[in-house]
Amino acid sequence: MTSSTSRSLCLVLALSVGLPGTTALAGPAEQTEQASLEEAERLHRQGQDRYDTADFQGAISLWTEAYSALPKTPRGAAKKPFVLYNIASAHERAFEIYGDVAQLKQARALLVKFELTIDEIYGDPSEAQAERDEVRERIAAIDARLAKHAEQAEASGEPSPKPGASTQDEPDPPASDDGRPGRTGPDPRLVSGAVLIALGGGAGAVLLAGMGLGAKANDISAIPPTDLDMRESQFDRGRTANTMAIVGAVATPLLLGAGIALVVLAKRKPRSGRRATALTPMGLALRF
Repeated sequence: MTSSTSRSLCLVLALSVGLPGTTALAGPAEQTEQASLEEAERLHRQGQDRYDTADFQGAISLWTEAYSALPKTPRGAAKKPFVLYNIASAHERAFEIYGDVAQLKQARALLVKFELTIDEIYGDPSEAQAERDEVRERIAAIDARLAKHAEQAEASGEPSPKPGASTQDEPDPPASDDGRPGRTGPDPRLVSGAVLIALGGGAGAVLLAGMGLGAKANDISAIPPTDLDMRESQFDRGRTANTMAIVGAVATPLLLGAGIALVVLAKRKPRSGRRATALTPMGLALRF
């Protein structure tokens, strides 16, 4: 960025230099406003420390508190857009760490909101236009990253995240012994596939048992023709055996097919998810 850094420094200095001292405040309302501004500044500084140490989720949390702490006065309202800008920057960096596409979507929404306030917070039209061009360039870059993520998800056959779904509050899963992030144990697909295969084997056993019992139930040669109760009991066993055979015949291929498919999929590629990536500087200037 060209003039963003200098503008950011001015904005930070404005918080402490541009605010009147408590002795100059006229009354309780002004004192309350001053206290809220100082609390927001304190939270913002803490968030800056989190951001500088790559704790982007912590920065988002503290800056959100700072946003809420700003008073509903002209001075407080003038600073809110810059807090939104900083939160958007933290969301972009969080995407690099967690790989959660919802972080990019949140960053984009905040930058769009920030863009709508540019004319209000910049008195110089040329400076406002330069800021607008910069923000639009960032939004376009986020759109490109979202499009690339969607293409990769489609190519891998994995579902895209549901609207509004986010995993930002979840800790990043540690890497497994094989070095792949997000793997802390056996792949759930592999476990599920093994379970389904075992169930399919059980269903096959039910099928065979039903066929065997049915064959025996059909043989009534040893039952006297006059023993109707025995014959009826034999027929009942035959009907039960037929039901077992039918259930086994239907369930066996379904369970085995689903289980084998999950095992093959688990062996073919690792689970998708949030991927830990190298921390790379993005040159984002923070403002307040």
